Amino acid sequence: MHQAVVELTAPPRAGQGVGDALRQAYRPEMAEIPVEWRQLIRQLD
Repeated sequence: MHQAVVELTAPPRAGQGVGDALRQAYRPEMAEIPVEWRQLIRQLD
């Protein structure tokens, strides 16, 4: 969990926007995202 906080406060790195783009695309139905998608989004961040 601490690593996630560091990533949120750190300056953006190359390729970091992929997970953010996916998260925004699915934001309206965030509860409907399969667990596999959530894990993939976290890996892309």
